Parts: sequence; structure tokens; C-alpha cells
Amino acid sequence: MTKSRWLILFALFLARSSMGFQFQTVASTAPFLARAFGVGYTEIGMLIGLYMLPGIVIALPGGMLGKRFGDKRICAAGLLLMIVGGIVFASSASFAAAFTGRLVSGVGAVLFNLVLTKMVTDWFAGREIVTAMGAVLASWPFGIGVALVVQAPLAASAYGWPAVMDAAAGLCALALLLVGAVYRPPDAVRAVAAQARAQAQAQAPRPGALIPLREALPSATAGVIWGVFNVGLIVFFSFVPGLLAEQGMALAEAGVLTSLGLWTSMASTALGGFLAERSGHPHAAIVVFSALSGLVMVLLPFLPLAATLSRCSASSSDRRPARSWRCRRRCCVPRTAPSVSASSIPSTT
Repeated sequence: MTKSRWLILFALFLARSSMGFQFQTVASTAPFLARAFGVGYTEIGMLIGLYMLPGIVIALPGGMLGKRFGDKRICAAGLLLMIVGGIVFASSASFAAAFTGRLVSGVGAVLFNLVLTKMVTDWFAGREIVTAMGAVLASWPFGIGVALVVQAPLAASAYGWPAVMDAAAGLCALALLLVGAVYRPPDAVRAVAAQARAQAQAQAPRPGALIPLREALPSATAGVIWGVFNVGLIVFFSFVPGLLAEQGMALAEAGVLTSLGLWTSMASTALGGFLAERSGHPHAAIVVFSALSGLVMVLLPFLPLAATLSRCSASSSDRRPARSWRCRRRCCVPRTAPSVSASSIPSTT
């Protein structure tokens, strides 16, 4: 039983990593998409945000669907939509088609994400739950970190940006196969779910009844905290590579540099979950770690590290022609091949 739990956790880790990998496809290939579709930063930002936008509409209905059809079916349906959307995006010849593919992928990602936490909780409630949730939360930056390293070079290769979308769809397909093969709900969950349904029917709320404030306020507060955290993270890894490329850094190098923050986040999330569980005071650990993170972000521009990175970037720019030529020789790209940077994105203003 213990081995089965950790195998299931690995399958869910891979599934959520594929979600992060697919989310980053647009940001990593932004200059190539802009040239292919003749769009600017506004449309690229629209495609990035479109992946999460369906959550506003289908979060509540998706939860109801999970209760009706089961977590595993909703998870599989979400991954399947992510695969279909990725394939549609890869074969797009226009911005409208890419918009449609991205929207389909986003709907699938929201459906999958809705049931993921419950699937983990069902297996780890009362037993290493904080560690398990820390591992699952780390899967999102893990997928994005891998994407930042590999997607830009793949898009710059002879296969082009469609190969990035196909690779993301393939990773989602692998996750779908693994989840379908290893996941099953715990035996006790079915009995508990049946009992909960019976109690809900016996204590059905009156039409128009409101959720008590003592229940709504903590949930709303947690939602706001989680939303603000994710917005900051998404803005960071979506637009920092383009900003660095705009300042003269090669797009692949900018992706690698940005990914360092996500690799650190992945390790610190898992470690933070472990330490919070061992401390016995998870709420205090959240407050302390959040305060430390905020303090470091405020001080980062004034630390010597910022100047060191700036000097390294300038040195990298001075040496880029020789290194760029060596990379192009390995990729069999002619010397006259144009370089792609964020500055090649047309302006929409």
C-alpha cells in the first residue's frame, strides 16, 4: 500500500509537471509566434493568460462534475483536452486557430487541476500530507523550469515552434497513460463519499441560503493568498525571458537564467513542506517563510548578486557571436540565418 501511494504521487507529479510545461510554451516561443502570426505583445499576453482564464467560468461546475463522475475520469478528461489543444495549436496557421487550441488546453488544465489536490489528499490525509502536497506543488515550477531550458532551443531548431507544442502534448499523453495505469481511489474514500452524499441530502440547505461567514472568510482569504502568489510567479517566468532578450541576452540563455529561480522554488517548496510538517506549526512556518521571501525580493536589487549577474550578462553578450556560431554549426543552421529576439516582435501600438 505504501509503495502504491508513492507511485500514485509520482504519476500526479508528472501530470502536473506536464501542465507547467505546456503553460510555458507560449512564453518560450513568443518571438517565433509573433513572427508567424504577425502579432505583438498584447496578443502573446492574451495567449499566456488564456490558459488560466477558463478557471473563472468552469471552476465551480468542474467541482460538481468531479463529484458526479469521479476524480479519475475528470483528471483523464482534462489531460485529454490538453493533448487535443496542444495538437491544434501546433497545426495552427492563424492566430485564431492558436487561440482555439490554447483555450481547449486551458479548459483541460483547469479540470485536471481541480481534482488533483483531492486525489493527493485521499491517499495522504493524516500521513505525510504536507510532504506530499509540497511535492505536488513543486511539480508546477519543475515543469516550467524544464520548459525554460529546452523549449527556446527546440523552437530555434529546424523543427520550429510547432515542435514545442507537440512535445508538450506528448508529455501530457504520457501523463495520461501513467495516471490511467496506476491511480485508483482508496477503498475508504468510496464509503466516505457515499456517507457524505447521504448527509448532504438529509441536511440540504434551503434555497437561497448563504454560506456561513466563519466558513466563507477563511476560504476566501486562502484563495486570495494563493491567487496573488501565482500571479506573481506567472508574471515572473512569463515575461522575464523576453525582458532579458530585449536587453541583448540570447533567448535560450535568458530562459536558462530565469529557470534558476524556478529550480530554487521547486526545491524550497518540497523542503518547506517537510520542515513545516516536522515543526508541528505549519501556519507559523508559512508566515515566516513568506516574510523571508518578501524581504529577499525587496533587497535583491540592492545585493551584490544583482551586479554580478549584470556583469555576467554583459560578458556573455561580448562573447555571444563565437558561441552562437558554434551552436549554429551543431544545429546545421547557415551562418546567414537571422537571429530571433524579443525585439523582433511587432508593436501593436
